Amino acid sequence: MKLQTIKNYFLHLPQAIFWNIIYRFPSKKLKIIGVTGTDGKTTTSNMIYHILKHNNFKSGMVSTISAKIGDDDLDTGFHVTSPNPKDIQKYLKMMVDKKIEYVVLETTSHALDQFRYWGIKFDYAVYTNITQDHFDYHENYENYLEAKLKLIDNLKGNGVVVANADDRSYEFIQKRILQMIRLSRKMDLVSYGIDKGINKAKNVQTNLEGIQFNLYRKDNETWYSAEFDEKLNIDLFSMNHKDGILDKLFQVPMLGNYNVYNALAAISVCENLKINLDNIATALSTFTSLPGRMEVMTNKSYLESWKHSDLPMIIVDFAHTPNALENALTAVNNLKSKDSKLIVIFGCAGLRDTSKRPIMGEVAAKLADTIILVPEDPRTEDLEEINNQIEIGIRKVEEAFKPEVFRFDEPEVKSRELGIAKAMEIANPQDIIVICGKGHEQSLCFGTTEYPYSDQEVVRKLIKD
Repeated sequence: MKLQTIKNYFLHLPQAIFWNIIYRFPSKKLKIIGVTGTDGKTTTSNMIYHILKHNNFKSGMVSTISAKIGDDDLDTGFHVTSPNPKDIQKYLKMMVDKKIEYVVLETTSHALDQFRYWGIKFDYAVYTNITQDHFDYHENYENYLEAKLKLIDNLKGNGVVVANADDRSYEFIQKRILQMIRLSRKMDLVSYGIDKGINKAKNVQTNLEGIQFNLYRKDNETWYSAEFDEKLNIDLFSMNHKDGILDKLFQVPMLGNYNVYNALAAISVCENLKINLDNIATALSTFTSLPGRMEVMTNKSYLESWKHSDLPMIIVDFAHTPNALENALTAVNNLKSKDSKLIVIFGCAGLRDTSKRPIMGEVAAKLADTIILVPEDPRTEDLEEINNQIEIGIRKVEEAFKPEVFRFDEPEVKSRELGIAKAMEIANPQDIIVICGKGHEQSLCFGTTEYPYSDQEVVRKLIKD
């Protein structure tokens, strides 16, 4: 038995049981919407919460950025997506005390594996995507996927799975649902996507004002409900996803066409909660970018005036996985004019999945005109070696298409600041600078010390200067 498995059962599980008992199992009095995936968890969680609040649902949320409990907005800590079992149960008890009924709970593979949600039975299991991340912990995709699928295992009877039918994980999610059916568990599946799914986005458009799309649905089928049947002649795998009638136009003032998937997930959950599509659309039309999620930092009257500004467009994004980096840079490339260049600033965290470093380098090299490598929480690893591993991927791109590369290898906060300053120095007004990896976070870790740091504050200072 692996050391981590021993820790999970003999340390993390007893802690979770203890704090459930201390706080008297508060989740039993709440309807819990769990949101998981590699990328998009935070945005999707906040979209669902925003729609619920807009429609007067008594709701709360615990996400990477904060815990929202009534009028309180609590910081969930450094580099934290899922708090420890004590804090989770404490937040849920606070929500019960404030008469909150619905809770959106952003969930991670680590927390599912470590029993941090023990005692919580979810009403919804929402999947954004499952790509590559945290292989330092899970070792491979199969183990990572298995940890994510535990959210389905923790559903209540008659629970609802909301899943991205375009993602490679969808087939595995379907198989897990069938396993639950064979165990006499009732379960609903709501699929969404652009190419596949019950809830489809068509006519997707993206510009400086945000994204818009039409929601289509299959002609004669809204939800797929799966109940245990001794014949078990249920076919989850060959559902005919033919185009349906035009249902509704949605507009969301967020950059990045990948946010269409996040919006579809939120729509699928909230309509299942019997919220009218018109009301969902109205709520999403007022949903704005979150801190560190495609956050435009340049001081303009609005995005339309970007091309007339004397500053480049500067965007801060949390992208720290290959998939997220590709999505962010692809979205930004769609905003470029023929004279624009894309400058990306990023790094890779120390003591985390090393296999993704060359992949991220290759992604950046294929999509950006200039790459600036900077520290992103190197911890006790050698920063120069981290950047060397990223460059392995950059070198895979053909010489004729290789971007210009700048490196800042000194293990100190100033290195990241100098990288951002370099980007602003070489950028023209029509260019776009994307600063990736830190997003909303407020610290940089060198060694074992967290130093105060914010990409947004650095940008504001440089613009002011």
